[in-house]
Amino acid sequence: MLDGVKKLAIHGKAKTGKNTVAKLIHEICDYDVYETAFALPVKNELINIFGIHQNYLFGPSEKRQEFYDPIKEITYRDLLIQFGEFCKKFDPNIWIKKTEKNILKNYFSPGFKQPKDIVINQNSLYLNTLFKPNEYKLFLITDLRFMREYEWLKKEGFKILKLTRSNNDYSNNDLSETELDSLADDLFDYHVDNDRTIDDLSLKVRDLLTKL
Repeated sequence: MLDGVKKLAIHGKAKTGKNTVAKLIHEICDYDVYETAFALPVKNELINIFGIHQNYLFGPSEKRQEFYDPIKEITYRDLLIQFGEFCKKFDPNIWIKKTEKNILKNYFSPGFKQPKDIVINQNSLYLNTLFKPNEYKLFLITDLRFMREYEWLKKEGFKILKLTRSNNDYSNNDLSETELDSLADDLFDYHVDNDRTIDDLSLKVRDLLTKL
């Protein structure tokens, strides 16, 4: 799947800056970046079923710490995790399949931006056999959390970034935060420690993109 494209997935604990890294990748890359997440279809299903306002699932992470059910003390984050795991009891790969479907839909889309370093008539791109549009696409998954996801990503040729933050004081011991803790560092392709300034992180992301 996805021959001839760059593929990157990000793994990191909550509050390590996964979304910030994704934003920097969009800003720095001069070719198409298609960003998605394994949690995206979970969130969409919750919105469709329960009518939840999207700000609680797609907004700032603090919103997911608010109570969906104050009496039972169930937060929106709890709901997201419990619903995702409940569906996986019937199909362990359900969210992987939905993510793959979304990626393939974009992969076969004829639309793409013209890279900055390619000077050519947009209408003739497909007629130029030396130009391969998919070589200028990056597929980015921002929320690697589970072993099944890791195994699927490796099978599909994704490079995997492990993002850490040595001064991160946020702690959560649910399965989505701990399942990959046993993976050795050398099983990840890249490592970035987001422990300094945004400018420092930007330099690290630039260096990372040269290695993809």
